[in-house]
Amino acid sequence: MISSFFQNITVFLKGEFIKKKKSGFYWIAAILGLLFPVSIFISNVIEPTVFKPSVDFNIYEMFFTESARAIAFFSLTISIIHNSSKIAQLDHKSGGWQLMELLPLQKSSIYFGKFLILISSSALLIITYIFSGLLFTYSYFLFNDLPANAITEIPWSFIGKAFLKIILASWFLTAIQYTLSVLISSYIWSLSIGFLAFIISSILEYNGKFHPSNPFQVLSHTGQNIQGGDLDNYIIYTEYFSLFAGTVILIFGFLWYKNKGFIRAFWKSNYYRIRSIIGMLLILLLSISYLAPKKQFEHNRTIIMGDITSDLPISMAYLIHPTIKDTVAKIEVSNGQFKHIFKDSLPLSNYILIFQNYGSAKVVMGTNDSIVASVKFQNGRFDYKIKGNRIAENNFKSKIDEWPYVKYQIKEGFDLHQYQNLQNDLLNIAQNDLKNIKEYRSKDNLTYRDDLKEIIEKEIILDNLLYKEMLSKKVGALYPEKRINWNIGWEELENRLSLNDLQMLDKEKYLEYLELRILKNDTSELAGDIKLLQAFQKLPKGEFKDKIMYSKLSTLLENSNTNSERDELYKYSKNITSQKFRNNLKFLHQNLQKLGRGKLAFNFSASDLQNKNVRLSDLKGKWIIINFYQSWSELSSNENSYFENIAFKYQKNKIAFVSLSTDQNKSKWVTEAKNKSKKVLQWYANNSKQVNFNYQITSIPRFVMIDPEGKIYQSKMARPSEASFEMILRKALDLRDLE
Repeated sequence: MISSFFQNITVFLKGEFIKKKKSGFYWIAAILGLLFPVSIFISNVIEPTVFKPSVDFNIYEMFFTESARAIAFFSLTISIIHNSSKIAQLDHKSGGWQLMELLPLQKSSIYFGKFLILISSSALLIITYIFSGLLFTYSYFLFNDLPANAITEIPWSFIGKAFLKIILASWFLTAIQYTLSVLISSYIWSLSIGFLAFIISSILEYNGKFHPSNPFQVLSHTGQNIQGGDLDNYIIYTEYFSLFAGTVILIFGFLWYKNKGFIRAFWKSNYYRIRSIIGMLLILLLSISYLAPKKQFEHNRTIIMGDITSDLPISMAYLIHPTIKDTVAKIEVSNGQFKHIFKDSLPLSNYILIFQNYGSAKVVMGTNDSIVASVKFQNGRFDYKIKGNRIAENNFKSKIDEWPYVKYQIKEGFDLHQYQNLQNDLLNIAQNDLKNIKEYRSKDNLTYRDDLKEIIEKEIILDNLLYKEMLSKKVGALYPEKRINWNIGWEELENRLSLNDLQMLDKEKYLEYLELRILKNDTSELAGDIKLLQAFQKLPKGEFKDKIMYSKLSTLLENSNTNSERDELYKYSKNITSQKFRNNLKFLHQNLQKLGRGKLAFNFSASDLQNKNVRLSDLKGKWIIINFYQSWSELSSNENSYFENIAFKYQKNKIAFVSLSTDQNKSKWVTEAKNKSKKVLQWYANNSKQVNFNYQITSIPRFVMIDPEGKIYQSKMARPSEASFEMILRKALDLRDLE
């Protein structure tokens, strides 16, 4: 029976191919396959792409990754809708369906044979796209500079997998459109239904409405994720579903076609009805179960591990709390591998994984999570990917910052006389957002666990409470005699957000909210920061008090310019019970005191562009501004241009501008430094570790000003791009203020 089917379908396909040769059927597919490669090539010729330094990349893989969605969601969709309607219409119009049934061929070979022809047209489109993409990408780089870190080997394995992914993703839509075209004799109707559905799906996608059962969005999803999933899988769940759902639709359409109607196929007797209902329910339940987002399970230990590819030696990584700046873990990197097992519990939070100031990765993790980070640092660019059992949480991007009109009104101070309406509108937004928290699913159909959902709810409440406080403050200033009658719903929201929530300490907005609430009724004449510290020291002893005080104190100590200020602030550290935090603050205080105004600056040694040994003391008698930087840092590069302009502007004054590189690669520094302004002294630190320690360089770029006696004047200046940088400089040089 199977051999007979294949013999029949082979005979049918030979005849069908002859019919399609002159119909333009395949030409349309080929033209649509060429469309984007040609367009991109012409666009790049007119306006060549500027490649910024990056990690190593394959030029062909980059092209396919960036253009796959356009091909899958647009070109292939158009081809499927058009060719499905056309392949059926040719036979509807000429009575070909009836004539074919008179031939010694099985109906299954006729029905499924035409479907295979459709799939072959999609395959032709994809193949045309692939080979034209290879050709035009190669041609473009014949006439344009190839980035130094570009890989030019054709990635056949990637291309083969991409071809398979797109074919699988198209199976569902092809089956639906083909079945419609077979069952509906009107060419216009099947075409119109297909294009209308495509337009609706495009609108839904544009508005962020995605569902994996939508065949158009399945194609879009594959195009967006042509490199595969996050579970070391290449075929993702929407592609498996496309194959399953498309096959079900094909069988349904075939039974209808074979029996010449729905009733004959599914409803002609009680037995047929029961069988059809059970089959439909079974398929529906299987689909719902398969497409429901899945949550990853906890691990039996708390681990962070991974690998790093770097063109610079990296020996340590640090897991840091984002707001408290506490080092949660120090992790040794050996042979490009790192691993740390936590012995104590770890609160769920957005931590920062830092690699010796070269780059940082955001990591969501907590107790019993296993996180795997794959890190690349090449050509001054940092890239990373997080896997493990928190994939959805690490890929999820909150949409809290979306701006409804009422928030815009409050922020800009519009219509504040309608404060009652504004507070009611704001409350409605908060309540609706809480009811309609969007279900997130990753490319592998993973969603976040309930613990993160709870944090998302708190973030929504927090954001709206901050706008409530902003409204209250602005209305109080404009209409001091008026009072807002706050809706009781606000009290319910405030009760859901604790003022000592450890989980929320990684949110800057939460710290802002705490400060607003604490200082709200404080009318004392003390400075705001001192008020906060005095309020914090009244909190009950415990982890929350320790962390909030440590965070505030370390920030204030770093931002203070005088030793007397730091001494006064440091006294508050006695209210912290954690010995670790107290030791950290003591160490920070002692080191910052060395950088207080009037303290002797550390006299480091360096090499200049002629490889001569120089020292900071060589410049004694002049004002000095030191720019601590590294060549890989884009932020450093941006500030360098401002720094050089200011150096040129003040070249006649008694001041030296020094760019001190703490790069690991000296030869690379020499190459880049030779092209920089001669008005700035280009130095390379002979002992960068010692320099970083003595000047407390925890981030770059950093600017330090030293007086003619070699003493610290400003240990943490504003950046040259900021107006205050030049104001400090002119004050030191005793020049009048700029107008």
